[in-house]
Amino acid sequence: MCWLIMLPFLPELRRTFNEVLGVDGVCPENALYYVAYGAAISGVGSEQPVRELLERIEATDTRDSYHSTRPLFQNEEEYRVFSERHRMASEGIAERTGPAERMYLGIDAGSTTVKAVLSDAEGNLLRPFYAPNRGNPVELIRQYLLSLYREFPDLVIAGSAVTGYGEQIKDQSS
Repeated sequence: MCWLIMLPFLPELRRTFNEVLGVDGVCPENALYYVAYGAAISGVGSEQPVRELLERIEATDTRDSYHSTRPLFQNEEEYRVFSERHRMASEGIAERTGPAERMYLGIDAGSTTVKAVLSDAEGNLLRPFYAPNRGNPVELIRQYLLSLYREFPDLVIAGSAVTGYGEQIKDQSS
């Protein structure tokens, strides 16, 4: 299936596509570059001397030619209000040195990064974790949990939730 060439760095996502669609897709070597390669050999456009292209690139002001979203803050006052609101919402939250009797695990397995944290019932944090997922969020979370259980063998995770692109990934060992 050609759509799988768009997922060369996400083996779990490819596996899930295969499973859901009932196919056995392929991910050829260098698939990451296929779209760029297609653009290069498409024959669209005309020959341009590199010097002219460089001059045009240097002269292009992308701020006027591309759409963007409005800035988060229109001025310093909006930023100050935002910062104060978030400071107050975080007030009293501390980073723990060890687990409470019951901890809660939150995971955000995004398309490029993984974030994880353990929290007690009051919202205090234990061992927050952030890393690029390198196409394998499951292994990163596995290593995170193993390190927690090595350090805190009696750790009790009373509840957990996952969000992000990785929320649909399921264990294949059972």
